Amino acid sequence: MRTQIKFIGTGSGKTSLKRFHSSILIKTENNNLLIDCGDSTSKALKSAGVQFQEINTILFSHFHADHFAGIASLITQMKLEERFNPLTIYTPPGLKPKLTSFLNSTYMFREILDFELTILEFQFENRFDITDAFGVLPHRNSHIENKHKLKGYGDVFNSASFLFNLSGKNIFYTADIGSTADLDLIPDQTDILIIETTHIPLQKIQELTTQKQNVKIILTHISDEDEDSIENLCEEDQSGNLIIAYDELTIPI
Repeated sequence: MRTQIKFIGTGSGKTSLKRFHSSILIKTENNNLLIDCGDSTSKALKSAGVQFQEINTILFSHFHADHFAGIASLITQMKLEERFNPLTIYTPPGLKPKLTSFLNSTYMFREILDFELTILEFQFENRFDITDAFGVLPHRNSHIENKHKLKGYGDVFNSASFLFNLSGKNIFYTADIGSTADLDLIPDQTDILIIETTHIPLQKIQELTTQKQNVKIILTHISDEDEDSIENLCEEDQSGNLIIAYDELTIPI
């Protein structure tokens, strides 16, 4: 099977009748990685023809509801469909206990599952491997750093952008960012850039298409009210490398 990126949900934090909340599936020969699991991701996966048994690994960029709230429902569906394959979930630093508590609060205790569920925390700037040919390098971004002023919650306000290396390609996913300064995390040697549009001015995205003319840029995390402007930006682009994502869009790698 050829490696591919499948967009499961491409909407923003606002609930939409056009788009599901954030979720992306990277399908490889040996592992299928689900990145983020927003509200209604279970339904979105069904709509996209993805079987729950197919998912081997889940990776979270952060725990805002539009990227995270669907995980309890997804684990429930896996149990109801009598899943038996092991599942590994990666969270940002400090968030493994939060995820465990969240699943327990919905009665999805690991002891009652018929499959092995492993929850791990990745560390920023430390590469880890999904498989021998599928590496992930998490970078800390500033998306929720304004929450650090809240006291008594510990070091849990962590949000990541990711550099994936697979099939000889570098794929960078911004996830949600806090400012355009987070775009400095994008390495020069990037083949595919998946970039959110809610927290980034369209003018900055237009600049990126000029700066990175040989990079395929895919726009996601799209609000209904911004959709027309984003479509116009793609139509005006002369490079041919700017793509607006939609639910169930599949990009071969």
